[in-house]
Amino acid sequence: MGAPLESARVPVRLIVDKLDLRLADSFDDRLVLQKVVYLMQRKGFQIGYSYRWYLRGPYSSELTKDAFAVVDWPEIATGRVLTGPANEFIDKIVEPPEGISEVDWLELVATVAWYGPRNEWQRDVMESTVRRVKRELVLRLGERLTNAVDLALATLKEEGMTAAVR
Repeated sequence: MGAPLESARVPVRLIVDKLDLRLADSFDDRLVLQKVVYLMQRKGFQIGYSYRWYLRGPYSSELTKDAFAVVDWPEIATGRVLTGPANEFIDKIVEPPEGISEVDWLELVATVAWYGPRNEWQRDVMESTVRRVKRELVLRLGERLTNAVDLALATLKEEGMTAAVR
């Protein structure tokens, strides 16, 4: 079931505007939007998209359709901006550690959030899972992977999105 037409598209447009995403021209920007909305929903923000696992992590085809719709519909959010907890959460979650791109960071954090409950948030199992399911990301991160997984787990824990990390 898809998200209600306007109610879901307004926050999508607000996120696009906040992060200055160029959805029509940039795959990376579309990936950033997918991961930010997924993580916001995991945090408890009610946006209304369902996700499934795909090549680069959690993915919502409904969000993709709505994202392309809001590209040509800027007036849907006229006079509105993200404020409060949603704004603060986005600011925190999109900030990558030094030496890691925003896209790789969000792909990693979303992957850890997706698989964390399945792995009971066990740190070693989580890194092993990331190595198994995200081989291209592992290659891009190289020796930074272990620390990046630790930072992703810590970020999710700080945001109250995990059980106790073991």
